[in-house]
Amino acid sequence: MLFGMVEISVVIPTWNNARRLELTLDALAGCTRPTGVDWEILVVANGCSDDTDLVLESYRDELPISCLRESRQGVSHARNLGIQHAKGRLVIFSDDDVRSSRDRIAAFWQAYLEKGQQVFLCGPLESEFESQPPPQELLRVAPASVRGFDLGSEPRMLEPNETLLAGNFACDRDVLRRTGSFDGELGLTADSALQAVGEETDLIRRLRLSGYVGWYVPDANGKHFVPDLKCTLEHFLSRERLWGRYHGRRFTDEKSLEEFASGVPLHYLGTRVTLWLRYFKMLSKTVRLNLRYVLRRARFQSGYAERIELEQYRGMVDAVRERLR
Repeated sequence: MLFGMVEISVVIPTWNNARRLELTLDALAGCTRPTGVDWEILVVANGCSDDTDLVLESYRDELPISCLRESRQGVSHARNLGIQHAKGRLVIFSDDDVRSSRDRIAAFWQAYLEKGQQVFLCGPLESEFESQPPPQELLRVAPASVRGFDLGSEPRMLEPNETLLAGNFACDRDVLRRTGSFDGELGLTADSALQAVGEETDLIRRLRLSGYVGWYVPDANGKHFVPDLKCTLEHFLSRERLWGRYHGRRFTDEKSLEEFASGVPLHYLGTRVTLWLRYFKMLSKTVRLNLRYVLRRARFQSGYAERIELEQYRGMVDAVRERLR
């Protein structure tokens, strides 16, 4: 029940994950709430057909829950609906498979009070594997969503090249709205044909371009469930190809193409000629990476790092090829 002005909104997108959502809400119920601060939990059901509604109903007396419904598939659309409806000035994002530590909400709130609107916040996420983690050699090349996210035990500013995981991210509501929130064309969806990644990276890039900086809050930690099906090389490769497509699309904008052409204005070379030059350069890189991978395998080595990089470059080639059509 809410008694005063809501200061914190926790946004949780979910799609047919009722069992893990229940554990997520159970952990939130055990969080220490900042003294005198009211909060709300906005669960955004993204086309759910399982027992999500029953799980939410079971927590209504224990947590200040509201259920929103987003018919457009995609985690970014779901998060954006949460931002749109958020009453709190601080929006904390969680995934439906993240179990919050007891101090997570309070730690984010304290950092927000100390740092103000000019920062966006993130915290560590420890991986909670369904059975066993992948072998160490494979885990080293896993995406952060599998291996976990940890920048150490001390609060600090994020470096310009450091990003975060949206499953443990917080930002001022009005800043998010001014910056444009998440790109609805990016982020995972239930439709495998429309899968895309990079929604956090894209948003953080826009926040930084607008003058905001990142701040790491080690006490705002949680545990992220990782199912066995995401602990395979095949999953890592599919993610890297999507990452390659994300970067490849960015490499085809006008500013990036002019940088690629060493500052030569595009009207001298032409956009299409520059695209073809970039395409052939990426293609030659995939050939070299493929050769390195084959040599690794010939020496009875795993070649995981080469295989991962190769798949990302293949994704980039895909994106540039699409632009050339």
